[in-house]
Amino acid sequence: MPIPTPEQMIKLFALFLTKGPGWTSKVTSESTKLQLEHVEYQISLRKSGKTILVGPLMDDVEIRGITIFNVNSEQEVKSLIEDDPAVKAGVLLYHFHPWMVEKEAFTKSF
Repeated sequence: MPIPTPEQMIKLFALFLTKGPGWTSKVTSESTKLQLEHVEYQISLRKSGKTILVGPLMDDVEIRGITIFNVNSEQEVKSLIEDDPAVKAGVLLYHFHPWMVEKEAFTKSF
């Protein structure tokens, strides 16, 4: 199989949300409200086309979720994720990395 050419690749950003200093597994009305705001914000990013994939991890590890951004710059990723209510509240922290992926990978239906 030949190595993909640069034209066959797309640059994305893989973002990992981790437990922040305000993280708690305790369910309260406050934490439930914040979780809803976080999910609504993440969905709005996907609907706007800024993200391609968004979702939580299903096991109880330090990384809580992954978001794949389709934006032009690291600064745009940082600006968008810092508006996430859970990040603002310190419940979640983040780190991200530029990521090269074959464009063909996004043609499969699930």
